[in-house]
Amino acid sequence: MCPFVYGGIEKFAKTLYDCIPGIIPIEITKKDRESRRTKSIIHRAVMEHNPDFAITNDIDNTCTVYLQNLGVPMISIIHEPKVRDIRYLDLGKRINKILDNNGHVYFVSQAQYEFHSDMCERINGFPIKEITGYINPAYCDDSSPVELEKLYDSVTIGRTDTSKNPFLLHQKMAGSDLTSLVLTSDSDAHSKEQQNYADKHSEWQEPQFTIRNLVHSDVMAQMKKSRVFVSTFPRESWGITALEALASGLPIILLSDGSKHSSQDIAADPSHVVVLPKSISKSDLWEAVRELSSISDVRRCEIAMKTRAKHSKTRYLTALDEMIQYRLLRTKVNSLDGFI
Repeated sequence: MCPFVYGGIEKFAKTLYDCIPGIIPIEITKKDRESRRTKSIIHRAVMEHNPDFAITNDIDNTCTVYLQNLGVPMISIIHEPKVRDIRYLDLGKRINKILDNNGHVYFVSQAQYEFHSDMCERINGFPIKEITGYINPAYCDDSSPVELEKLYDSVTIGRTDTSKNPFLLHQKMAGSDLTSLVLTSDSDAHSKEQQNYADKHSEWQEPQFTIRNLVHSDVMAQMKKSRVFVSTFPRESWGITALEALASGLPIILLSDGSKHSSQDIAADPSHVVVLPKSISKSDLWEAVRELSSISDVRRCEIAMKTRAKHSKTRYLTALDEMIQYRLLRTKVNSLDGFI
């Protein structure tokens, strides 16, 4: 396994590979897309492997409807965050088309589904149809003792990117006696805006600490040395970093834009999460961090144990198996209907 984790979809794809016996991964690279090789790669894979079904993490028509046109029963996992982006203008239409063709569609959270369905209705005059269900994109496999020796008051994890905006934590903590840690990557700027963001946040100094380009295990080790996790991205589709923080015994602060934050439902108990407006004043956020920082070691262990139980690998595998068995069952039923 690659020690670097670049994003939630990549982590989910690796999880599927690890958890589903006999799965055959088919990778479509950025270069493949630019060279217009996606269809040929998919067609060749279907002809070679004759799969019972396909799971796709990409909503592009080539990776969904084209697969269905080849006669492959499909499960489409929707990972798109709660953002108003030109790329998602026809997302609802695409999903409805998949459903009309007997595809199965799973979102990763109800808040994410409701956001995109509402956006579809505003744009097209109709909502996204009833989906097949929901699937968590991750489970908790952390069995290590809770780290009780702390170096940082607050921590966040995120790409050096304007949407994730991890350096909002430093901006909010600056001026206090509280330490903050941003675990991030080097900039992979694709626009002047992104480059300006990276340049602006390249020289933070103590007590605002920045650590870049750690392998995943080291990211987790540094996070566990913090007292409170702060999610700076209100538009998460689910929130794998929130799960990892809770499973490590960190209470979390979710900065919200007014809508329901998708990561709220990850918590095993509502008291493990505090939702605050993204516009919160610096002094009010300092107070919230101080209050959560003061929880007892017993309380931290309780947060970790309850989170690990709710998101155990056993429960995850059961949900994954139910998703697959339902796909196989409906394929068989549809086949019999066609025969009759």
